[in-house]
Amino acid sequence: METLKFRKHPGGAGALVKSIKILLTMSLAAHLIGLIFSFYQMFTETIGLNVIGRSNRIAGVVDTAQPLSDVKLMGRLNYENANLVEWLFLPRQTTDFFGLLVSLFVVYYAYRIFKEINLFQPFYEDISNWMVRLYQVMIVGLIFTTLRSFYLYWLVSDLTSKTYRYNFSTGAFGYISIGTIVIVYIIVQVYKKGVSLQQEQNLVI
Repeated sequence: METLKFRKHPGGAGALVKSIKILLTMSLAAHLIGLIFSFYQMFTETIGLNVIGRSNRIAGVVDTAQPLSDVKLMGRLNYENANLVEWLFLPRQTTDFFGLLVSLFVVYYAYRIFKEINLFQPFYEDISNWMVRLYQVMIVGLIFTTLRSFYLYWLVSDLTSKTYRYNFSTGAFGYISIGTIVIVYIIVQVYKKGVSLQQEQNLVI
């Protein structure tokens, strides 16, 4: 009974879940607006890549067709796309359409998880399915960003004659890492076990 009182109390777990729902709803709306703006920027802005100069090269030796905002230490490399793949998948000067798209799916699945949560019956099969989808989209996001980062590393080195390299620290998916995915995977497995035990308990009752 004490647990039920805690869940009903405005300052308890129910209030916490409600607050997270509100934050995720706001984040979802912001992502949708950002995605529309980013799609528009794909047609109006050139590609922009954050770069940092190599310490063992002479700074500023770059092709004039690819100017840098700060050629001494680090800056942004802006240039026209060379092919359709670059036009589709590379970030623009101020936005990153595919970065936002993957992030949108992560936020959406997190929103669905908290939307379905019932504190009186926390282990629910639908929530387990949404958690699996969240885990899967994070894997896809990690693979996509890793492959793109390696491509950008090669691209920047090639465009600037190895004077600069792509600045990995400015990526859009800092929260998607192998460590994070492992933690989410463990949570998913524990939750699936909880769902299984709760279903067995319901059958016994």
